[in-house]
Amino acid sequence: MINIRWLAPEVFKTKQLTETTDVFAFGITLYEIFTGNLPYFSMSFEEIQNKLIAGHRIRPETRDIELPRNVLKLMRRCWRTNVNERPTMDGVWLELRNFYQISKKIILRSKEVKPEKLINIRWLAPEVFKTKQLTETTDVFAFGITLYEIFTGNLPYFSMSFEEIQNKLIAGHRIRPETRDIELPRNVLKLMRRCWRTNVNERPTMDGVWLELRVIRNNLIFKQQCAAKFNFQEKTI
Repeated sequence: MINIRWLAPEVFKTKQLTETTDVFAFGITLYEIFTGNLPYFSMSFEEIQNKLIAGHRIRPETRDIELPRNVLKLMRRCWRTNVNERPTMDGVWLELRNFYQISKKIILRSKEVKPEKLINIRWLAPEVFKTKQLTETTDVFAFGITLYEIFTGNLPYFSMSFEEIQNKLIAGHRIRPETRDIELPRNVLKLMRRCWRTNVNERPTMDGVWLELRVIRNNLIFKQQCAAKFNFQEKTI
């Protein structure tokens, strides 16, 4: 699996992707968005895989990062070894919406943001360089980039340095992750691309994104269950 950095450790035993493994992966993604760091950046793909296969408990280091306590607690709960202690995706979403509403109020009271100083520039909506504002539509753009990363296992614009990305965005170039040669369900690709629309009014809302993802996820689970049932019936004939 190419997205091993986001993979819940129990998958090596169960061979199953479930809502609890999605929650684990999303917790890793939150770490990445809020810190700007690739999870386990000092470890190679092979090192991570070998540790997980051997049953080691590895998690991103959070002791020395400056984040709101509620964000840290949510991430760590997503990474719990006991899958029954992890929140549901609906629970994660509700908590994130609450964080967003609080953050939005703080941003509205604060001075303009300085996009050139933000560490997560790879996820930054291009209009922020003009508006100096973080809004729901910029969050949707960032979330679309995150979806690309989760589904492909690639860092967005991995061949470009921080400075190259920044200079292109400041110059007004339209840069987006390349999606032509990646194998993904069509509805996932369409959702990502809509999140990246230049016209912010053409982007979906965060609630809309969430509803679409739930439909996509439910369809995938249904197909997996049908395939498993078919395989079982074949073996019993």
